Amino acid sequence: MQFPNRTLLRIFAIAGGQAVVDLGDIYVSTPRDEWKYTDFFTVRGTVIDKTGQPFTEGAWILVNQNPVSRRPNFISGKISGDGQFELHLPPGRPYYLIAKDVLGMGRPQPGRHVGAYTGSDPVFEQNKPEPKPIPLSGGAGEVISDIRILMIEVPDIPSQSQSGPGQPIKQPRKVDVPDMK
Repeated sequence: MQFPNRTLLRIFAIAGGQAVVDLGDIYVSTPRDEWKYTDFFTVRGTVIDKTGQPFTEGAWILVNQNPVSRRPNFISGKISGDGQFELHLPPGRPYYLIAKDVLGMGRPQPGRHVGAYTGSDPVFEQNKPEPKPIPLSGGAGEVISDIRILMIEVPDIPSQSQSGPGQPIKQPRKVDVPDMK
């Protein structure tokens, strides 16, 4: 590792001893003395469960400038059992906040929990869709508070190779066409 401001490290994370995840190249440096708290805007909020209580299983906030990006621009530290988080972000850009209980590439697996900042109160009713994620942004020194991210459990979606619960896809019946071999 070299300092300041030119270090490239290959970062790996192990989630519960189950997998190794390559988070890519991440630039790191020592904090510069000229950086002031006002060089950033602050986002404070809570990750909550489906009852509106703090999500106590721990989570990370992934910050993306593009909502469909496969690699976040920033990742928070793991959020503790009180669900509270605080982020310091460069001003003047839009950011999407995505919460996950496990870091990893690709789609979350069934039984895992995910959430996103939607700009509105979370929907706790069954069969009501959650609003779509929206970006937030702030100016230098601004503090945005009371952000809530609802964590939902990823459902187990049946494979497309099934036409019903436990039923195989029906094969088309054989058709004989004259003069075709």
